[in-house]
Amino acid sequence: MKKEVHIIAARGHLRIAEENDKKLEKSAGDESEALRTVAAQNFFYALTNFLEARLSEKDIHSHSHENRMKNTMMHQNLFSTDLIKGYDDVSNIRGKVAYRAKNGKNYAKIKAIVILASTEISE
Repeated sequence: MKKEVHIIAARGHLRIAEENDKKLEKSAGDESEALRTVAAQNFFYALTNFLEARLSEKDIHSHSHENRMKNTMMHQNLFSTDLIKGYDDVSNIRGKVAYRAKNGKNYAKIKAIVILASTEISE
């Protein structure tokens, strides 16, 4: 995909994540778990699209999480050190948060790294 398509997709996922994150603050129980799951999944997919947007500038397309990590590491000069480290951290914890609704520091890490990516790779 083109960079512009990835940016539009990333912003769409980010909007959904932020909407659910706001609702999360006012929820409890099963609703809280469901909202956190939706927010975390969309934060993560926003992040992947921001990364793919940057990679696509060099006509690099990952097509999988494993290839994205490899491409990100092979082309570190395209990203800040904080973003690479954050993506590596998030890749190792995303399943716990996005698919098992774990709360706390891991959820906060995913949220923080996508905000970094959105400012670093916005256009």
